[in-house]
Amino acid sequence: MSVDRVVVEADGGARGNPGPAGYGAVVLDAASGEVLAERAESLGITTNNVAEYSGLIAGLTAAAELGATEVDVRMDSKLVVEQMSGRWQIKHAGLRVLAAEAATLMRRFDTVRFGWIPRERNKHADALANRAMDEAAGKPPQAIKTVPTRAPAAAADESRIVAAPDSPARAAARAVAAAAAGTGAPARPEPAINVEPGAAVAPTTAIPDGATPGSATLGGVTLGAVAPETGAGPDEFVEPDAPAAGHRPSWERPMGQPTRLILVRHGETEMNSQRRYSGRGDVPLNERGLAQARATAARLAALAGTVPVVVSSPLSRAAATAALIAAELGDVPVTTDPELIESDFGDWEGLTFTEVREGWPAHLAKWLDSPAVAPPGGESFRAVDRRVRRVAARVRDAHPGRTVVLVSHVSPIKLLLRDALAAGDAFLYRLHLDPAGVSIVDSWPDGGVAVRTVNDTAHLAGLELAD
Repeated sequence: MSVDRVVVEADGGARGNPGPAGYGAVVLDAASGEVLAERAESLGITTNNVAEYSGLIAGLTAAAELGATEVDVRMDSKLVVEQMSGRWQIKHAGLRVLAAEAATLMRRFDTVRFGWIPRERNKHADALANRAMDEAAGKPPQAIKTVPTRAPAAAADESRIVAAPDSPARAAARAVAAAAAGTGAPARPEPAINVEPGAAVAPTTAIPDGATPGSATLGGVTLGAVAPETGAGPDEFVEPDAPAAGHRPSWERPMGQPTRLILVRHGETEMNSQRRYSGRGDVPLNERGLAQARATAARLAALAGTVPVVVSSPLSRAAATAALIAAELGDVPVTTDPELIESDFGDWEGLTFTEVREGWPAHLAKWLDSPAVAPPGGESFRAVDRRVRRVAARVRDAHPGRTVVLVSHVSPIKLLLRDALAAGDAFLYRLHLDPAGVSIVDSWPDGGVAVRTVNDTAHLAGLELAD
C-alpha cells in the first residue's frame, strides 16, 4: 500500500522518569483519517523524553514503509516538537542521538511538518504507549479500544521543515536507555521541498500559554520559550538567550564525523557541447570529455586509500568518468545506481533551447516556473529530487564518516547542491555546472551540512571548457 500524505501521531512515556517506558505511534491517511499502521514497543527503564523520541522515530519509519512523501507529525510533547523544529536547544547527549536518527529518517520524505496537539487529541498513540509501558513494568497489557476510521485531526500548531532514510531507532533507543540507567528566490511562493533540515526556518507556530522568557522566535522576534513539561530534566530545554542547536544555524562544531560526498559531473559530450537537452540518451564522452575525466581522476588521486567506492549513473558518459576516477583511487569498486541518471527530457531530448522555445512555448514557460512540471513525455525536477535524495541517503547510511565519489549529471547534482545550501528553485537556473566540475558536501550525524566546494574546475586548467 502506498499513500502520498499521512499524519503521524506519536507518544511515549515512563512511569517514574526514569522508569518502565514505552512508546506508541499511529499513521493515518491525511485525507480520510483511516488508520494505516500502528507501532508500539516497551523500552525497559528509561525517561519520558527517550520514549517520546522513540515514538516519533517509529511513526516516521512506518510512514516511510508506506511510501509516504508528505508527513504531518502530531505530538503532545512540546519538547520534541520544539527541538525538531529547531527552536529549542538539545543539550542532552542521548537525545541528540535520537534527534539525529529522526532527522536522518526524515530525508525519505519531501515534506515533514511538526505540530503540537493537546494530550486529549493524541489518545490513540497515548493508549499504545501506555500498553507498552505496562509491558515494560511486567503488567498484563490492557486491551486497546479499536479506533474507527475518522476524519483527520484538526490542524495543529505547526512549523514547516523539510526532511529528508530509514535507520534503526530501536538500537538507538536502547543505547540511550542504558546510558540513562547508568549501564552504559522566485517571486512565487516556494514549495515545502525547498526547506531542509539545517536551514533557518521561520516558525509559524503560536507560542503556547505558559511561555516564559527565552529564545524561541517567531518571524525573528523573541517571544519566549515554552515552559518545560512535567518530569523532564532541566538540561534538556533551551536556556534564555542560548543559541538553538539541531536544525538552526550555528557556529558550533557539528557532532561526529561527517560523510563527504564528492559530486562530479561527467566529462563533455557532443550533445552538451552543442547546448542540447541531453537526458536519458546514452551519449558517450567526446575526446575533450575523456581528457576532462582523466584530469578529474588525477585531481582526486590524492584521496587513494580513503574512498571505499565510486557511485555512478548508469549512462556511459558518467560510467566512463567514474571508471577513470576509480582507477586513480586504487581500483576501488564502481557501483551503478540507476537513480543517479539524468532527468528524462522526453520530447525535448536532443533539441536546443531555442528549438524547444519555438515548439513548446507555453509548456516551456510552465516547466521553467515549477519543478513539479515535466517536459512532455519526460520527468519533473521534483521527481528527480526525490530519487537523488534517496541515493544520498543510501550512501550516507552505507558509508558513515567516509568519503564517497558520486558521478552524475547536471540536474541531479544541482538538486543535491540546492538542498544542501537550503536554496530556492531559482538556484537551479542560476548555477552553472561545467563538464567534469567537482562539488563537495559534508553531512554530519546531527543534521549539520557544509558545502565545501561548488563546480571546482581548477584541475581543468589548459582544457577548453564548453559554455
